[in-house]
Amino acid sequence: MITPVNKPQTSVGIIKSINKALKEANKDPFLYTDDEIRTLKRKKRQWQDLERRANIEDRKGFGQYI
Repeated sequence: MITPVNKPQTSVGIIKSINKALKEANKDPFLYTDDEIRTLKRKKRQWQDLERRANIEDRKGFGQYI
């Protein structure tokens, strides 16, 4: 099981660690339960949405359809 690090991370770092955990879960099906995998995928979508909204705010609305 991959445990989170206690250092403050950016949203990109959190998304990468979730991706790593999901990849490990695909390799070893007994690493996480189905509920935990569902939770990881939900959190990944939430963080990606947060990152996308932050990028739109940084660009003041320009380039949001990239």
